[in-house]
This record gives sequence, C-alpha cells and structure tokens, in this order.
Amino acid sequence: MSLLQERMRKVSGVDHTQKMASESPVFEYGYPNPCHEQKNPKMTPNSSQNDDLIAMDEEQKKIRAAIFYENRMEKMTKIANGVIITLSLYIILLIYGVFMTDYQYEDDGEVHPQILSVADIKEKNDFEVILGQYERCRILYEQVLMLDYRLGQGNEDPAKIAPEYEALLDQVEDLAIKTDALDIKTKYDQIRAMLLSWIKNDTAIYLQKMSSAISLNNPEDADIAVAYKTYMYNNFSQLTSNIAVMGEELNGVDVTGIKKWSPESYIDNKINGETGK
Repeated sequence: MSLLQERMRKVSGVDHTQKMASESPVFEYGYPNPCHEQKNPKMTPNSSQNDDLIAMDEEQKKIRAAIFYENRMEKMTKIANGVIITLSLYIILLIYGVFMTDYQYEDDGEVHPQILSVADIKEKNDFEVILGQYERCRILYEQVLMLDYRLGQGNEDPAKIAPEYEALLDQVEDLAIKTDALDIKTKYDQIRAMLLSWIKNDTAIYLQKMSSAISLNNPEDADIAVAYKTYMYNNFSQLTSNIAVMGEELNGVDVTGIKKWSPESYIDNKINGETGK
C-alpha cells in the first residue's frame, strides 16, 4: 500500500480494503458472503404454468358459451310458449265463435248465421230439454202409426200384431216417468202436462184397447180404441204446433223439421222411402 493510501485510510477511519471485502458476495474459498443480501431473481412462468393458464381460459370460455346458450334457449322457449298460448287462445275463440253462431235456413232458402248471446244460449238449452222429450214421444207415436199402417194393409194376421201394441206399453211407462221428472223452467210446465196426458191417457189407453180388441175380438174395446186414436192424433198435433211456436220465439232454434212433421207425412216418407230402395 502506498503512503497516500495509508494516509487516506487513517483520515477516513475506514479500511477500504475491508470494505471492499465485506461488500463482496463471495467469501474466501468461493463461499457466499452471509452478510451480503442477495436479491431474489424475478420468477417467470414456465411452460407448464402457461398450459394451465391456457386450459383455464378455455374452460372459462366454454362456461361462458354454455351460459349464453342456456340463456338463449330459455328466451326462445319463452317466446315459443307465448306463441303457443296465443294460438291456443285464438283457436278457443274460433271454436267459441262457432258454437255461439247458429246457422238457419231462411224463407229465401239461404243459410244465414245468427249470433247468439249467453242469454240466448241459456234459453235455447232450456227449450231443448222439453223439445228432447217431445221428440221421444214422437218416436213412440211413429211406432204406433206403423202398427196401424200394417194392420190396415191386411197383409198380416192381426193376432200377430196385437202383442206388439201391448209391448209398447213398456215404453209408455218409461216415458211417463222421465217426463214427470224433467227439470224444466216454469214456462214449459204446460207442455209437460200435455205430454204426460198424451202418454198416460191417449197413448196408453189406445194401446191397451187395440191389443184387447184384436186378441179378444171385443167390439167395445175396438170402439174405445178408435176414439182414443183420434185423441192421440189431435192432441199430438196440438203439441207439435205449440212446440213449434215456442221454438220460433227463440234465437238459435230451428223448428223447420217440427213444422213439417205430421202423421201423414211420416207414413208417406216411411213407405215411399222403403219401396224406393
């Protein structure tokens, strides 16, 4: 060491040689200096970490895509359900409109739609209860008319026809019970009373007397049967007329067939229809 360096060392009070040795990161013999604070090198991701990050990113993308698809499908489902509900309501309204609209033949031969209100429909339904029972009675009457026609033709043995008159009494009893039990409005009570009288009196007595007149060859019963045949005819004609008049007053009720029906027209159509086949 030179004289100058020695003086500087003494002046500063520090041995620069020692200082330089203490600052060195390596001790003698190549060992690191424990007094030296080593700085940690910056950590850089290796290839494995990069792959993990990429995989996580891809997975997040898939999750986001799945959520987007699910939301989209949910919206489309809601739209589809809305369309289906709208179409269903539209169809229901169309069907309701058809039932609320009645089509009838007018005098000009054309079919005209007739819009019915709720009150009209209720009135129509009430009328159809008594109308249905009238039609059942008419079916019974038509059977009686056919027996009379066969008997009048003389082509069959009357003794074979007589039990058929008596057999119809079972239908008479059933009709009487059901007619009496009808749940109808008060304004149809008179029609029901007329039906019951026609069933229990006119028709029942006629069938009984016809059967006994033929089977027993009883002229008195035959005379009674002839009288009640007239009662049957007149009273049922009056019933038909009353039903037609009441039906004409209601919207949605077609009484054309009722007005055209008569015992004579039934026999004529029945016979001509069968012979024309």
